[in-house]
Amino acid sequence: MAIPESQLVVWSKVGSDTRASEAYQSVKRALRSAENIEHEHSIFLQGSYANNTNIQRKESDVDVVVRMDPGFRDAPFLDVVDEYRKFRGSVIAALRRHFGGNVKDGNKAIKIPGNKKRCNADVVVVRQFMPGMGFGFHLQHLIFHNPIYSGHTEGICLFDASGGLHVSFPDPHRKNCAKKHRATGESFKRVVRIFKNMKAHLEGEGAIGKNVAPSYFIEGLLYNAPDDLFSADFGESCEDILDYLLTAHRFNFVCVNGQRRLFGDDSNAWSGAKCAQFLSALEKLWRNW
Repeated sequence: MAIPESQLVVWSKVGSDTRASEAYQSVKRALRSAENIEHEHSIFLQGSYANNTNIQRKESDVDVVVRMDPGFRDAPFLDVVDEYRKFRGSVIAALRRHFGGNVKDGNKAIKIPGNKKRCNADVVVVRQFMPGMGFGFHLQHLIFHNPIYSGHTEGICLFDASGGLHVSFPDPHRKNCAKKHRATGESFKRVVRIFKNMKAHLEGEGAIGKNVAPSYFIEGLLYNAPDDLFSADFGESCEDILDYLLTAHRFNFVCVNGQRRLFGDDSNAWSGAKCAQFLSALEKLWRNW
């Protein structure tokens, strides 16, 4: 028996963003009132709240990006890393002055615990990534190993605690997500929320582990489904999309940002085995509801 349309309609609804909005605004207030922040910077959301695919069942941490502006100078790698770390240190100091000693410095993100008014926040300090400038051009072949990457798309990057470089493309992700939503008669984001809720249900039942199907990869998986499989009939859409994904040649799927393949061996890609496990569990859930 398929999951009833009434349940799918509930799962398709966007989650409340009141506490997420307060977390975001509180970070902006903390940094805008600070006097010792290195460099000009921009503050914006990324992730499910930015893309309007957050769900009601489980409130996730809000992802706040603090971007160091402008982009890379034509400077040696170590100088760029040192400049970035000084900027990041000034951001951490400002957040601790505002939120107190519970602010934790992680390998990539700065963790700010929530309270009754706001949810937890992950603050990611980044630089603009502009291919063709400075060391970005020199390291381009080391980062992507990817024939679909154009080499001209601007993104953001950060350096982890060991100096490792991590590049992402939230702006192309957001724009492509919105374009897909329009092309599917505004069904794409609703179906994404349904699949995320099904994932949360499977995790709650112990059918899959917590790290099997991250939300980012679920968005990517559905982004590769043909537009004509999405409709206002959620039951029909979900069944057709699931059937397609189970039989598709998924190796060539791309991330929503259009700059990387969805599956691969590097840390930015999804394991094909985990995706297969997720789809198998989805099929059982759908058939045996």
